[in-house]
Amino acid sequence: MLTATNFLHSCLMFEQRQAGIAVIYCHLTEQYIYHAYCLETKLLKDLVSVEFNDLTDAIHYINDEFSSWELTSFDQGGCGSCHAK
Repeated sequence: MLTATNFLHSCLMFEQRQAGIAVIYCHLTEQYIYHAYCLETKLLKDLVSVEFNDLTDAIHYINDEFSSWELTSFDQGGCGSCHAK
């Protein structure tokens, strides 16, 4: 389960799919936007993409949609495990 304290370094995983929350800063509105996503990690294909103004809403969305997936920490593998390399 993602929380306000772990969402920056954790995600939910199921096979080759990853769900999580990214933080985006909008210079026009001078606010942070929370991007809830699910992607296919082998193909790097975005499967779900929803933006929220409130972190709590983004966390609830991810946890409701992907509740059975395994919580995984990015800290375990470091940058060398990144699929974008």
